[in-house]
Amino acid sequence: MLAISHSLTVRNVTEGRRDAAGALTITHLGDVTVTLQGMTRAELAEWEWATDALILDGVTEEAHRLAMNGWKVLHGGEVVGLLFQGAGTRVHVEVYDPASGDFLAAGWAAKLRHGAALVVNARQEAGHGLPVDVTPEPYRAPEPARPAWYADHTEVLYHGSLDQLRGKVLRLEECECYECDGYQLYACDRWNVVAQHVRHTSVTAAEEVTDALVVAA
Repeated sequence: MLAISHSLTVRNVTEGRRDAAGALTITHLGDVTVTLQGMTRAELAEWEWATDALILDGVTEEAHRLAMNGWKVLHGGEVVGLLFQGAGTRVHVEVYDPASGDFLAAGWAAKLRHGAALVVNARQEAGHGLPVDVTPEPYRAPEPARPAWYADHTEVLYHGSLDQLRGKVLRLEECECYECDGYQLYACDRWNVVAQHVRHTSVTAAEEVTDALVVAA
């Protein structure tokens, strides 16, 4: 058998505790992901004392051993349990007990994922629970930086969509509509308004543009 590995997640692992009055509190801990790694024939041979007990009536020992498969249940690179299954047999589950440093029988399961769940839950009940998966924080795109609000009468360079004004230095003040959250622009040498509802992103303070040119030079 090739040592093939694949991940498996045990959902909704819980922890139960009783208080002094005997009331039971069940806490949802989260999910635990383990890795099932196929055991080699040499590794299976070391467990024949246990797997031979799973032989079915009418099946020879040789055929039984050839059909037997095993998986190591890994978490964080450490073996926390073992799963064994022969042809047509249920999954036999062994869980590693850190306190004794040995494997203990944890029962039977119909499928491998049930066996992995038995390992995780048995460790939890014995007080050697496995760390739950850390759920990453959902990605949140940073909020766009809001352009600075320029004080009334600031001289600005216009670079918006109005061709006749683009590149001109104008003065601004808050738009008189008080609804668009923008500016109105007027010529520096007179007070007539030449544009309204101008976005913050359409103007840059003339002083900032001059400073940028000096730095570039």
